Amino acid sequence: MKIKGKVVDTKNNPIAFANIVVSIGTNISDYKGTISNETGDFEIDNLESKKYTLNISFLGYKTQTIEVQVDKNISLNDVVLQDEEQELDGVLIVAKKPTVKRLVDRLVFNVENSTLSNNNMLDVLKHTPGVMVNNDGISVKHASPTIYINDRKVHLSTTEVIQLLESMPANNIKSIEVISSPPAKYEAEGGAVLNFITSKNLVSGYNGSVFGNFKQGFEFPKYSVGTSHFFKGEKIDAYVNYNISPRRDFRHTDEFINFIDNDATTSSWETDYNRTRKSSNQNINSNIDYTINENNILSFSANLMFLPKSGTETDINSLTEVYGATGVLDSTFNTMNTAVDKTTNAAFTLGYVHKLNQDGEQLSFSVHHTNFNFDSDQVVNTEYLFPDKSLIRNNAFESLSSQDIRLYTAGRL
Repeated sequence: MKIKGKVVDTKNNPIAFANIVVSIGTNISDYKGTISNETGDFEIDNLESKKYTLNISFLGYKTQTIEVQVDKNISLNDVVLQDEEQELDGVLIVAKKPTVKRLVDRLVFNVENSTLSNNNMLDVLKHTPGVMVNNDGISVKHASPTIYINDRKVHLSTTEVIQLLESMPANNIKSIEVISSPPAKYEAEGGAVLNFITSKNLVSGYNGSVFGNFKQGFEFPKYSVGTSHFFKGEKIDAYVNYNISPRRDFRHTDEFINFIDNDATTSSWETDYNRTRKSSNQNINSNIDYTINENNILSFSANLMFLPKSGTETDINSLTEVYGATGVLDSTFNTMNTAVDKTTNAAFTLGYVHKLNQDGEQLSFSVHHTNFNFDSDQVVNTEYLFPDKSLIRNNAFESLSSQDIRLYTAGRL
């Protein structure tokens, strides 16, 4: 079964590239999504017979939420998005509206000097058509995309990429390319690519900035500070960005598990889980292009992420109550888990481009090295208790783990 419809504005003009997300209730971790085409039409198929929540959004318009009971193919009436207007007294704001351009193999979201430039890169990504950002990560067409900055791959995990984007200002971004069918030059392993194009100096000289942001979370604040620098000379184009994002993340969950035998509950477990994670990511991204002559360019890029042991700690407190078949408390166990981590992820790429005589044709060579190092020291202590809190037994262990990964690659296009 499927849902189809059309997205328009208040003047009945079609809205292209609007995000349409279908989820079960408010559970956005389990969703299907698409974007409207040039005529505003959309279609989501392979749906089960259930009640769904349909969210339609586009930058500059109020998000429309529709509850839909799917028991057959559904054809919705035109979904009308209202303009999102804000009134400010005594303030004049002049900014460009982000534009979207569809090419053969990609969608280009131009955000330079737009109303989104005052946010961070992750906030911009949340407004990018065809891209979904939630607590579990970033997805394009239900899969995690490969992240590139200026056509150079960022060798970081999903969590590290989100922290990197959250700590980088959007005023350095010219556009975001959502590449659904990546050409051979991208290492996408059959998936999609997100390519962030940074602004470059059009005239020779130096341009630098210092930035910071602060957000108050549910339990702890999050903030980041950093600096970006651009330089353009007769032979050299260079860009370097450094940022540090100290943060504390808190998670609290209640879990309920019933053990059933012959349609009867034999035991049930109730767990109160609390986790606090402290980290202090430091990121360095740089790129240097050296123009040998009009036909030959040598480039070097580096992506470095440091997570020092002194700034990284995870504390977990988990209390589980075990009940018997009659619902009477049988026992409890309380687990304290403390871990200290250290991570270094350094990636370097050296490239060479030779332009051929025909326009647009070129040969490129590149060599790459990644050095990933991870150390973790974990202590787990569990107390097993009777209902009167007297001790049954105690279990404790300590684990030391480490990873050391070195990758070397070379290629020609």
